[in-house]
Amino acid sequence: MLNRDTGLFNLLSIRAQDFRNPDGPDFPLDQTRCTALTARQFREGSVMFRQNDPAEFLFEIISGSVRYSIMTLEGRRQILRFAGPGDIVGLTNEATYRYSAEVVRSCAIRRYRTDRIEMALERDVELKRRVFNSMNRESDMLRNHISLLGKRRSATKVAILLLEMEQSETTSCGRFTFPASRTEIANFICMSPETLCRKLGEFRLSKLIKMRSAQEVLILHREGLERIAANG
Repeated sequence: MLNRDTGLFNLLSIRAQDFRNPDGPDFPLDQTRCTALTARQFREGSVMFRQNDPAEFLFEIISGSVRYSIMTLEGRRQILRFAGPGDIVGLTNEATYRYSAEVVRSCAIRRYRTDRIEMALERDVELKRRVFNSMNRESDMLRNHISLLGKRRSATKVAILLLEMEQSETTSCGRFTFPASRTEIANFICMSPETLCRKLGEFRLSKLIKMRSAQEVLILHREGLERIAANG
């Protein structure tokens, strides 16, 4: 059972009010359990919430892809993460969202009110497990991303990116699809799109990867990528 001294309570129990999202559909909720009755669709390009909006809902991704981004002090958008199936978007210990969340591939999503999440977690063990798993994944991905951005060589950054994206696909067999355009992927790793495309081309010519399309990648030589990734 949660109490007010726990980090999870502070993370999730945020005051909320009735909400209607002009950019997406309404979600019928079980008001006693805070559990969304059905998953609803968000179209590509939909804004789930913007940076500094009131943090009134959590969103559980069933399918599709969501982009986290912030606006820097210089007015530049920086992509922080791409979230996918199983991730819960909107976790924060603040009264407002600290980043924007936008759909980059059409999503099926369940939505939960943050002011009722404590009750839901007490009654729904499976939901509690999913929330904890999502928190752990987000923490791991943040650490990995900070490590990636600290690498000096562009080849190292791209190799790490490819290996991490392949590992996130649990049934990939070496295959994965970039969750967004190459321009957005380049922004994510703080690299120009031209440099990213050039490095992917070099990896393809070296037979480390095969590009089945502009977005679909097949890893041919994992050990070779791992050697490049280790050479920061």
